[in-house]
Amino acid sequence: MATEAAQTRNSVFGDIPLYAAIVGLLAACFILSAIIPPGQSPDEQSHLERAYRLSKGHVLLETGPGGSGGPVDDGLLRFISLFHGVGVGAQMDSALARAVLPQIEWAGTESWAQYAGTGYYFPAIYIPQAVAFAIGRYSDLSIDHSYQLARLFAFTCSALLVVLSIRLVRPSFAVTALLTMPMVVFQAISATIDALSLGLCMLAASSFLSLLSGRDADRDGARIIVLCLVVFVLASSRAHALPLVILPFILAWQRRSRACSIAAAAVLLCAVLWTVYALLAVHDERVVRNVSTIHILRHYLTHPEEFVRLLLHTLSIGWRFYRDTFIGRLGYLDVYLPQLYLIFATLALLLLAVLSTKWERGTQGERLGRLSLVFCAFASSVLVFAALTVTWTPFPSTFIEGVQGRYLHIPALLLAYSLCGVPTKQSRAFKGVSMAVYAAFLIAGAYVMTVALIDRYWLHDPSYARPLPSQRHWVPLAMKSGDVVTAEYVPQANGSLNAATFILGTYAGASDGVLTLRICHTECATGTVDVAEAQDNQPAYFLLDHPLVVSPEVPVQVSLSLSASRHPVAVWSSHDNETLRLTEDNGHDGDVVPLFQAAIR
Repeated sequence: MATEAAQTRNSVFGDIPLYAAIVGLLAACFILSAIIPPGQSPDEQSHLERAYRLSKGHVLLETGPGGSGGPVDDGLLRFISLFHGVGVGAQMDSALARAVLPQIEWAGTESWAQYAGTGYYFPAIYIPQAVAFAIGRYSDLSIDHSYQLARLFAFTCSALLVVLSIRLVRPSFAVTALLTMPMVVFQAISATIDALSLGLCMLAASSFLSLLSGRDADRDGARIIVLCLVVFVLASSRAHALPLVILPFILAWQRRSRACSIAAAAVLLCAVLWTVYALLAVHDERVVRNVSTIHILRHYLTHPEEFVRLLLHTLSIGWRFYRDTFIGRLGYLDVYLPQLYLIFATLALLLLAVLSTKWERGTQGERLGRLSLVFCAFASSVLVFAALTVTWTPFPSTFIEGVQGRYLHIPALLLAYSLCGVPTKQSRAFKGVSMAVYAAFLIAGAYVMTVALIDRYWLHDPSYARPLPSQRHWVPLAMKSGDVVTAEYVPQANGSLNAATFILGTYAGASDGVLTLRICHTECATGTVDVAEAQDNQPAYFLLDHPLVVSPEVPVQVSLSLSASRHPVAVWSSHDNETLRLTEDNGHDGDVVPLFQAAIR
């Protein structure tokens, strides 16, 4: 009896660091939620509109102008429009946060909104946000308060799913690291369904492994029901999670259970029926192509070698973009984290994966479970690219469009669970190294994420004060190796010119070479940028080797040249731009002037 009591006590106290870490992460997320403006996650506005319709009792989308969608409250649309402006380049200020937002109320009138992209998701995954919006309307809360409530409900439900998963199978450091990447944390704070999807994925994997390992057999019935429900909701809400429908079948085969087989068949049937219904019922007019999705699907099914070549070529070009958006390119993909951190985070994730791997054979059921999760992870990854090939990419094409690294979070989580299985006690040395690596990963991520978010949404640099033309007026000025663009620039103020920016389009990271900026006044100064390290569609900062004293009375000569490049780079320009006057441009349209800003202090 004393031994049993001691074991219970050790188990309870052994969990204290884990739950203390969870509480700390929750606190950090609430702090970050105060920094991140509403609606900054990609497609969050569509998720909000879908949740609103569900809160009004409308489960399915309707067909109207521009595709599938439905009527949405005019107050919510105004709120969404306001923060869409922040997302595409504007910044927050205290007047907006304190004075404007409380005045945006539920209007009671509705206008048509198109949000076809959410029509493929099973409505159950929007329940937390829908409940929050219903409470907000009936309690006469402002839309901002209703939105914050939706954030809170979605985050709380996601956290509860994670806690339930932990109680079934203790996650490895690899799993924990994936859950605390900046990209995952950012999405978890938003009112989207990303965090809920990951929570459901965790619960499915942990339920599956615990059932196959034979732990707590007296609770098997409840866990089988949970597994089937979770797999159905996840597979019908995320197309690339469809491979998870094999998990109940594997469990039924391992147990030779007729009841499990019936439940597995029901999950598969319901998931397939919903997917087919969504494909037929949802009208998405955002992508216009000359051939149908069915035609493209049939082509690649009959010519699989073409899809393999397309996939390999896409990965060879876009791997850097996928890595960045997997770990953390936040907001409307315009909040960049330092390249040094991204390299460190990649190495830390790989090291934690190795340290978390369980090398013992384990039971036969556990081995089966781990192999099944490896298959699901691989199939899910391929399905991400396949789905966007047939639904989003022009046909024919040499590159699969629309893929972001965060779409691979579910496959990565499944792979992390497969590496560890049901964890056993690690040696002190292994555990100590894992804790040290994870602590460094967590602290570094929290720091760079906070700095990047504050810099993007709240801080203005007065040195680059001249406003740029609207992004919809930007046009690319393509440069290849050897090209030189020269211009005349009239400084906007007296002072020292010590740095300047051009906005580069790097074709999702495919561009390379060295851009050299040379500015001449009474003397010349030079700055360079490694194009391979530049951020796509963002300013590239050229720090001059020494400052130049300038004044508005005396123009300076500017030249930009590209060298050692195998792939071109676009310098974003505008017709409606008077910052530079081109004097030589290698045959480019003389009316197209690069977007140039100088730091004069």
